[in-house]
Amino acid sequence: MRFPAFLLCLLALSLSACRSPAPQPGSQSTESLSLLEERLLETIDREARLEEEAAKPGADRREIQRLFQRVAREYEGIIARNPDNLESRLLYGKLLMRYGDGTGARNQFLIAARLEPNVAVIHQQLSTFYAEERDYTRALAYALNAIEIEPGTAVYHFGLGQLLAAFRDEFITEQVFTGYKLDAEMLKSFRQACELEPDTLPFQFRYGEAFYDVDNPDWQLALEHWEFLAAHPGLTQLQQDAVRLHQARCLVGLGRTEEAQARINAVQSPELKPSAAAILEPTP
Repeated sequence: MRFPAFLLCLLALSLSACRSPAPQPGSQSTESLSLLEERLLETIDREARLEEEAAKPGADRREIQRLFQRVAREYEGIIARNPDNLESRLLYGKLLMRYGDGTGARNQFLIAARLEPNVAVIHQQLSTFYAEERDYTRALAYALNAIEIEPGTAVYHFGLGQLLAAFRDEFITEQVFTGYKLDAEMLKSFRQACELEPDTLPFQFRYGEAFYDVDNPDWQLALEHWEFLAAHPGLTQLQQDAVRLHQARCLVGLGRTEEAQARINAVQSPELKPSAAAILEPTP
């Protein structure tokens, strides 16, 4: 998975898996905090309606723009009255990121980082922004910050793995990592994400696929991972067949072509037949 597919995956995960911190009272009164929460809830509700409208087939672009501007103005009003509120800045920054205003999103996240430097999701969002800008060294720094703050959050390890994979050549060329060190760190990041969330299938699949991204794949270790994943009770028929093809690819790497053919023969999904046929083709 290479840029920009990396970015879309990482952003989707960040939006679904990372929650903003709860509003912090600070010096606000109970009454003012209640009013702030009420305004935020109303704005979040309007944002949800915006998302629903934008997801409709043939959505009216002008109407989407109108709804977006209304939600954006509401966030700006909340922030103007509560400039130190982290949640409103994070929510607004995410909204801007989704609708193409990366610079505006970055500014919100940077202010949030100055207000509270120890919130991991802020660093993760900044990492996403700088990855989109192809400022991969700064993206790496923020990704590492997020992990240092919350080492037990799987999506941050996954994001680091995606970043290292997406900019592998650049990191090696700039001598940020040697090829061996980068491959080891990338695999470690994906493995840690899997260990923290073993039932998150995208993490499990991406870890297995990461073995193909390194210079010298450990085919035996990769095969063991795919055999482990084959026993997962949540796999669909298509996913089961995909795992069989991954097993076959590893078996070919180990020189066990007859076993690979047996896995290929077990594939039932028609859409995977072309991929199955290609596995045993000689490498040019």
